[in-house]
Amino acid sequence: MKHHIALILVAAAAFSTGCSLFKNSQSYDDARAFKAPHYMGEAPRTAGTVLIAPVTFDTESDLGFEALTDSIMHFYQAYGSTFEGTVPARGSARLFAGVPGPWDHMEPIADRYRQYPDRDPQLLRLHQGTSAWRAAIREQLEAAGADYLFIARINVGRYYPSQVDWKGTKVFEVGTGYRPELPWLTALDEPMELVQITGMLVDRRGRVVRAGTEGILPLRTPFAASVVGLSRTAVDADLDRALAMRRNDLPHAPTVWQAAAHNLYAQLVGQEVGLWMARN
Repeated sequence: MKHHIALILVAAAAFSTGCSLFKNSQSYDDARAFKAPHYMGEAPRTAGTVLIAPVTFDTESDLGFEALTDSIMHFYQAYGSTFEGTVPARGSARLFAGVPGPWDHMEPIADRYRQYPDRDPQLLRLHQGTSAWRAAIREQLEAAGADYLFIARINVGRYYPSQVDWKGTKVFEVGTGYRPELPWLTALDEPMELVQITGMLVDRRGRVVRAGTEGILPLRTPFAASVVGLSRTAVDADLDRALAMRRNDLPHAPTVWQAAAHNLYAQLVGQEVGLWMARN
């Protein structure tokens, strides 16, 4: 049975009536389930200069994310100028996307949105950078004469699969217009791991104005097992698939990572950049 969870938008810190939700709140939560794409905030209404920060990956293991990260960064070079400054790691704005686990230390947030006793909610959680981080970004954007900074990271998130019809067809809502079909016996109450690219668009105030994520590829082998060296070969094979697999449902059959990277940029920037969507 497909679970339906209503979209909930709430500021985690108080803000003044009539102000933008991102303007004064330090963190911001979006609890939703099963419906991709996953985004929060609003894209800029007017065109501006966007600099692209080097793509990074969030993992402490030595898994082969470097090839995927380098490929996506090279891909983004056609979209704008590379940010020549430094994105400070300390106090950085962060986006969490997926189902939190105990290691994420988000129990109070999860409990707030939990609708089923034995089921953790699926969340987007944005934490704005510290005042020092925002000041550093603001100073560098002003010096470069740019309006926005686009920040993308590769990481592994956990999401629930969903059932889409009475026949029991199960899919994984991976990203914009992309939901690969899963084996019929796939459990709906257990989150699956997904290699994803998360992104944030930061304005000249150093504030994140829009953030979201696009999935690249479900992992067939649990990522946690690979970190402790139990199945490194299997995860490497998944990452090789991520580099090679193509979206044959899209014009020109881009790779899955190209489609994800493009749609992330298009969703965040929204400046006459069309989404890479499947033919009707």
